[in-house]
Amino acid sequence: MVVFVPLTNLGKFVNSTIGYTQQNKGSGDVKLRASRINKNLLELNKEINRYSTNFYQTKDAKLNKHIHNLHH
Repeated sequence: MVVFVPLTNLGKFVNSTIGYTQQNKGSGDVKLRASRINKNLLELNKEINRYSTNFYQTKDAKLNKHIHNLHH
C-alpha cells in the first residue's frame, strides 16, 4: 500500500502511525514490523524536513538576490 501524504500533514500522519504501532499488542513479529515502520517514518520525516528547509532557503536566497538586483 502506498500512502501519499501532503507535507503539511506529514507530522500528524507520522504521529498517528507511531501511536497506532506502539499500541499494537500483537505477536513479536508484528511488534518488530511496527518498530521498523516507526524507524522508517522518523527517517522519512527527517529527510522531508531537511528537504523543505533547503527548498525554502534556496527560494529565499533567489528572491533576495532578485530584490537586491532590482534596487541596484
